[in-house]
Amino acid sequence: WGLAINPRIEEDPAKVALAEAMIGEIVNPDYAVDLFKATGKILENVTADAYAASDLDEIDKKVIEAVIDSFHVSPGRPLFQEFGPVWDTWKNAVLSWNSVVPAGAEEAYQQLKASFDAMMADLR
Repeated sequence: WGLAINPRIEEDPAKVALAEAMIGEIVNPDYAVDLFKATGKILENVTADAYAASDLDEIDKKVIEAVIDSFHVSPGRPLFQEFGPVWDTWKNAVLSWNSVVPAGAEEAYQQLKASFDAMMADLR
């Protein structure tokens, strides 16, 4: 939300109101498709069905559906003291897809999860 609001404006109620209105427009479900086209951002307050009914490309619709579905099946993310191991685990898991060749989003997710499970076991 750094585009709209920051601590420097908290003393000015008019600026805070303007910032809140701007954020309200950014996350307005009526503009979700336009926001996705411009930024690639998927709004959490918009259903996959709403995106599916839009004029987005079929591949975009499938990606959005997979992302939204993944939130329902994935475990809560763990807290890490350092970002490095997380990024390396993610990067290596994705790079391994060339040799593993997952059949779909679910299998690809399982490969990522296995990498993170191994990382978490190493941290214990």
